Amino acid sequence: LTVTKQLRLILPLLLLAQISGCAVMSKADCENGHWERIGHQVGMNGERDRETAFAKRADICAKYQRGADQQAFDRGHEAGIEQYCDIPNAVELGTKGVSPTNSTDTCPEYDYPGFASAYRAGHKLHELNRRVQQAQAEMDRLESDVYQYQRERSQLRRDVRSGDLSDDQA
Repeated sequence: LTVTKQLRLILPLLLLAQISGCAVMSKADCENGHWERIGHQVGMNGERDRETAFAKRADICAKYQRGADQQAFDRGHEAGIEQYCDIPNAVELGTKGVSPTNSTDTCPEYDYPGFASAYRAGHKLHELNRRVQQAQAEMDRLESDVYQYQRERSQLRRDVRSGDLSDDQA
């Protein structure tokens, strides 16, 4: 697929993801009240500001006349941040090209030693993979050009042999 075709396929999915990502909590989430699980997910997403994250969700649930359990949320959030800030996840975040500012701010070196260097190693791998993909795309383009030139050359040879070329074309 060409880049343009790929963008046409991916763009609607990205827009849908953006729209669906706006809803922090659904009514069902509020009714289920799994606050530890919700806090864990928030932490696993790298959201370090626990108070703001909880307040946003508690306000939504208040509209549905549902309570919120901050202690359970905090326990889950702490566990989620611990998982988010572990070394294997740092490498994975880097290889995915996740913004380095967000990740290193969420997992400061004094709390999570080695996170930043593991992230940088993963990010370097991400950049190298991106360069390989760019080089592959350029090679594909050049191969296509070579193929097109070979076809044109073959056609010109056939035209010369058959005498179909005018003096201006030859």
